[in-house]
Amino acid sequence: MNETSLPEEIHTNLEALLNKKYAIFLDKRIFSISSSLTDAEIRVCVTLHDDKHSFHYPVEARINPDPEEMTEQQTAVFLIDYIDLYFEQYFEEGEELLLPIAWAKHHYEAVEFELRGQIQNKYLEEQADKLLENQLH
Repeated sequence: MNETSLPEEIHTNLEALLNKKYAIFLDKRIFSISSSLTDAEIRVCVTLHDDKHSFHYPVEARINPDPEEMTEQQTAVFLIDYIDLYFEQYFEEGEELLLPIAWAKHHYEAVEFELRGQIQNKYLEEQADKLLENQLH
């Protein structure tokens, strides 16, 4: 099974668009995008985070590709577009609209896919891990 991702230039351009579009809401946070494209599954992750990752909100989408409908790259961009729509609602509702932690089915433009997200404090988790590691030694 071959695994690729969207070209880095696409990631960079889409990140720049999201960061510009939502600049008023970001408050020292930025968007980053990753993707994984295989014959069996296409996954994208749009993460809203600050520089320390004390606010880390990855929104992930996955879908089984249908080459008759869209190419792998088109499908990945489609999923990123949907996540963009989610973040639009998220910011409009004062960051109260949260996704389920477990994968949940969604439909958009007659396409079915799964989505999940969870706000994390990666910085605090890393500090806790270091503290536990020090106590074990």
